[in-house]
Amino acid sequence: MSKRIVTLGTWDGTPIQWIVLKENKLGSVVISKDCLFKMPFDANGNAKSDSEIRAYLNREFFQQAFCAEEQKRIINTIIDGKKTDIFLLSKEEAENWMTENERNTEKKQLFRSNFGNERGTSESDVAASLIAGGLFRRLNGEGYSFYIRPAFILDL
Repeated sequence: MSKRIVTLGTWDGTPIQWIVLKENKLGSVVISKDCLFKMPFDANGNAKSDSEIRAYLNREFFQQAFCAEEQKRIINTIIDGKKTDIFLLSKEEAENWMTENERNTEKKQLFRSNFGNERGTSESDVAASLIAGGLFRRLNGEGYSFYIRPAFILDL
């Protein structure tokens, strides 16, 4: 069964398409149909709740991708004890809510559960938890960069 696609926001001048993964009275969980950009999880070794990717998604990406009216349709939630608007799906959420075809793009994707709550998650732990394959680029001998497919809860 084909899932509904909604268009909201723009990235690099292109409208963003979102796959509606799960719907209920409180809102609909959506994920970008395509990988929108690539960046490291966190170059400073922060835990996922304080990671650079989380900060980027909820500041720069949120502000740049959506106009004020669109931002009002995004329902914030609590993940890892912190309020968040934009997030990465966990590996379990991706496996439960997405078809294999939707999960497996040609690009290596980052999911929230790729990283533990503790600093110093090992390269092998990260590689083992990636759904769509391994790491694709090492940055400056420290962190790794991943293609990002943001997700959020949308008031449809």
